[in-house]
Amino acid sequence: MATNSFHCPNCGSADTQKSSLAYENGLSDINTRSTTLGLFSGRGGLGLGAGRTKTKGSAQTKLSQKTAPPAKKRYVKPLIFIILAPTLLNLILHLLPINIPNNIGNGLMTFENWAIPLACVAWIYVARSYNTKQWPSLKSIWDKAFICLRCDNQFVMDPH
Repeated sequence: MATNSFHCPNCGSADTQKSSLAYENGLSDINTRSTTLGLFSGRGGLGLGAGRTKTKGSAQTKLSQKTAPPAKKRYVKPLIFIILAPTLLNLILHLLPINIPNNIGNGLMTFENWAIPLACVAWIYVARSYNTKQWPSLKSIWDKAFICLRCDNQFVMDPH
């Protein structure tokens, strides 16, 4: 099933495929519905039952997972974690039967007042920096990548 004339530098096979094509071909959407009918008996006599199910989702082959494009860094989920983790830790510490001095957590310089906004700004800087400076070159390399369907070697072949 050779899809191009590039040969694998590892095993010499011509059975290679562009990584982006292998990735896309391995993605599937799942959307099913089913109806179930059942007949049962009990102390009260016979009964009839029915049910409907609906399943939605996606499936991905191992080859598709292996040839996935580089991911950009996310903003929202890490920021939610940065905000919730110290808040939950603070709540747990206040619920534990330990003696916490009264002066901890009072005033303008509490942990949450400076560390959470600082961590949020730092994460936004790191994610934005990665997404604008490092990710484009990784994506460019991925756009030129191939995979050998014989030995699973991934390699870059510049068509120019």
